[in-house]
Amino acid sequence: MADVVDANRTLLESDVADGDVLNIGSSDNISIQRLAETVRDQLAPELRVEYESAREADAEHTHASVEKAGEMIGYKPSRTITEGVGEFIEWYHVNRDWYEPFVQSS
Repeated sequence: MADVVDANRTLLESDVADGDVLNIGSSDNISIQRLAETVRDQLAPELRVEYESAREADAEHTHASVEKAGEMIGYKPSRTITEGVGEFIEWYHVNRDWYEPFVQSS
């Protein structure tokens, strides 16, 4: 989350990428299964992840190509996906009281 905030701040303060689309995220290649397990491990390790059959267009992995962002604004991920998930979960717990009603009303 902090990487995304930092990248957006850089983009707001500069016109170097005006009109361009940049991927901001972790460059780690991680399976959707491993991502789900990471979220589970950090929220409630006792839970079991349930899987459904994959649909034709479902992604098996997630990976952000951040080379263009690196070239244009010097972006380099400073956290792993696991660290980012952990930071978001901590943020969510701290901000849950105002965040949940906001999401439910949108």
